[in-house]
Amino acid sequence: MIKLFKEDNKIKANVSDLRNWEHNPRYIKEEDFEQLVLDLENEEIKPMIVLDDGTVLGGNMRLRAYRKLGKEKAWVTVISLRNDGELVTAFVNGIENKTKFQSEEDAMLHYSTVDNSAYGANDPDKLAELFYKSALPIENYLVTMGEPQPISDLVKDVSEELEEETKEKKIKKLSCPSCGHEWEE
Repeated sequence: MIKLFKEDNKIKANVSDLRNWEHNPRYIKEEDFEQLVLDLENEEIKPMIVLDDGTVLGGNMRLRAYRKLGKEKAWVTVISLRNDGELVTAFVNGIENKTKFQSEEDAMLHYSTVDNSAYGANDPDKLAELFYKSALPIENYLVTMGEPQPISDLVKDVSEELEEETKEKKIKKLSCPSCGHEWEE
């Protein structure tokens, strides 16, 4: 379990105690990463989501940025998982979550995804108007445009591809060494 401490009414952990989740599905372009580094140099907007062993579920890119900046401490929300043999219960900063999971892997995927979910969308005209009228340096901001896509759509597309690949692998083509006639097993 990582060492935690309170600072500025926030739960913090030593950056050196944190590690990236090996199954993290997120990536970042280098120019976007550099913008993240600049943003984190000035302020922390939200905590990283970490397991009590230091695995970062939400905030893997921020962890990279903290390291690049040489920061020693990071703001965290800590998830502790308890497996009773049937279901996994999560405790968020010590408070039991109502959601139960079939496995620790499911709980980890849940928190990783929820931390990075976009529940709303930006109105491009309104956003452009607001920034046009502001004194903020617009080159310092990145936004995701478009409607959020349900994970079920992604899973459906991938599952169809994987099923087809599995079928192709199961069908073995055999040929007669004498006449060359081919057939499927």
